[in-house]
Amino acid sequence: MRSGTPPLIGALRKVFVPFSVSTLAQAAALACLDAEEELLERTGHVVAERGRMAAALAGAGYLVAPSAANFLWLPLGARSAEYSGRSADAKVIIRPYGDDGVRITVGTPEENDAFLAFATGAEALRIAGM
Repeated sequence: MRSGTPPLIGALRKVFVPFSVSTLAQAAALACLDAEEELLERTGHVVAERGRMAAALAGAGYLVAPSAANFLWLPLGARSAEYSGRSADAKVIIRPYGDDGVRITVGTPEENDAFLAFATGAEALRIAGM
């Protein structure tokens, strides 16, 4: 891969919009909006699964941050990395954020069940300080 000259790169950095959206991504977004019924059905499933997961985690003793997104946040503090590592050992991938907490993406019911089986197990509860 070749790189540009410093003056060219400098000029591009002045006008480049970070995290810009490609033409293909824009077309996909518009197509998605045209399929409003399907879009609402899919988002409805995410909302229902998010609620189910949050209730199960709260019932197990976790502090679950309120969410209006496609993920849940567990503020596990310094235990986040160990928790995430053990989750990966259980073949469930979550995202740790330093010593702040972990982000759990809402997936299919089967994927969410796999995470909940891990999260409500004795080892995960111990790591989480329950």
